[in-house]
Amino acid sequence: MIETNELTEILPIFSGKGSLEYNRRIGETKRVLERWTCDNDFREKTAADFSYPSAYFNFDLDPDEVGILTDPEYAKAFRQSGSEIPSIVKQYRSFVNEKISHRDRLQTIGCAPENERLRKWRQRQINRCYIELGKAKSAAIIHSPINFELTKGCSVGCWFCAVASEKLSKVFRYTDDNAKLWNETLQSVKNVLGNSGSFGTCYYATEPLDNPDYEKFITDFGRILGHFPQTTTALAYKYPDRIRTILKLSEENNGFVERFSVLSLPILEKIHNEFSPEELIRVEMLPQTNESNSVFAKAGRAAQHMDSSKVSEEGSTIACITGFLINMAEKSIRMVTPCNSSKRWPLGYWTLANEPFTDAQDLEETMNRLIEKFAKPFPEADDLMRFHQDFTYAPATNAIEVSSVYMRIRIKDLPLISEVGELISQGKFTAGEIAAKLSSSTGEPQENIFYTINRMFDYGILDEEPDTSIQHKRLD
Repeated sequence: MIETNELTEILPIFSGKGSLEYNRRIGETKRVLERWTCDNDFREKTAADFSYPSAYFNFDLDPDEVGILTDPEYAKAFRQSGSEIPSIVKQYRSFVNEKISHRDRLQTIGCAPENERLRKWRQRQINRCYIELGKAKSAAIIHSPINFELTKGCSVGCWFCAVASEKLSKVFRYTDDNAKLWNETLQSVKNVLGNSGSFGTCYYATEPLDNPDYEKFITDFGRILGHFPQTTTALAYKYPDRIRTILKLSEENNGFVERFSVLSLPILEKIHNEFSPEELIRVEMLPQTNESNSVFAKAGRAAQHMDSSKVSEEGSTIACITGFLINMAEKSIRMVTPCNSSKRWPLGYWTLANEPFTDAQDLEETMNRLIEKFAKPFPEADDLMRFHQDFTYAPATNAIEVSSVYMRIRIKDLPLISEVGELISQGKFTAGEIAAKLSSSTGEPQENIFYTINRMFDYGILDEEPDTSIQHKRLD
């Protein structure tokens, strides 16, 4: 039985301090919200009667708890009434905040590479995305410095796939030779990225469970890089035994959250019938049913379905990497970073490079070469200076303003910031020419003007967009 104090106490789920009964209560609340998110009929019946979910699942849930978690107006009225918020609501919200806090730590600390050039470049892309994508969307992107693909293509073929995965054509099996290459590759990644490499994943535009040896690969990943990688799969309903193995490995090897893509209500029902609420407490359900209240990113294949109310009207992205995407099946390495989807970048990420590698040593050398080439710490004197083409520049008194459709920022308190901004807005001067011009006309030392340019560069507002032809480069 649950301890009396646990009825009101808030315990951290992911550090294992909750009892089985405490976790069951959280898991049951989570399950109700999963169904509510994915199922129109369930939402309508819940809105009409907050006791409906409890009867549907045979869970012991108070109607007030359901109302507060599913109906913002009811939650507001309940709060204004002065009534005590039910303990399970506080506990569930704490559980959600644990996941958000973990995500935020990954973006700010965990995924920050030890390589100084790469770390500074990554932070600059985070700053750019903050303006380009808006606060809410950019906050959800961890900007992982590394992701792997263990197949070429994907067997699932979702119509809304924002990264337009091609059909499954090749699988990197765990043979003796491939296991050796994999282990050496992980060590090379650790050499370049340090501890930040441990927060990558072993999937991207792929389905992890398409690889029959996936569990072996992620076990090596956790052992060498030091952190068990997250799994996102659309085939949880198809391979329940494998899923239980992955969940057990994750819990035993300091994993955090796993994710299941839910493509239909029958799939959700299969998952709910197969796994108990407690088993899935560390699993996030990604609601991708036709009846879900989620909206798909206008990127990749989803952008071809703009007649669907399920697709966002504005450009978006599901990209999460600011660093390297390594495909082991075709032995390729790409350097990428998120952006809004557009005609220029239909998949919602920039591709700065796409190159083959032969072995782990070649991979490590290629990573270091790409960092040296693309991860500039500051603009060089002969670099043409202009603002990111999707941002709007506006002058201000002793300041400049730069905006996107989502937000506007003001930059001030820098030497000659208005004058520097005006010359950059013309898009025809190099950094050296701007420094020379303004130093000559104002007497300001050139190093102060370069300082202003460098700070503007750090904000991510200056143009670094790569050649779009790189995204179409084929290696086969």
